[in-house]
Amino acid sequence: IYVSTFRRKNNKVETIVMDLKGNILKTTYVEPSAKEWIMALLLGIKLETIHNDKIYYIQENENEEWELYVKEIK
Repeated sequence: IYVSTFRRKNNKVETIVMDLKGNILKTTYVEPSAKEWIMALLLGIKLETIHNDKIYYIQENENEEWELYVKEIK
């Protein structure tokens, strides 16, 4: 289970990784996946998902086209 909190450190978001029993496996800070994350949050739009210690997200490029990015959560 991946939980993003509202804590920030060096422009990164605190993310807590837990097992299915709620035991904390690790706490890390992850860069926000998109510049538009605040607007997406307010509108209820999901721009990202996490699976197997990787965050998958879409972000608009300079040509106003959406691109898929993948980053490993360390």
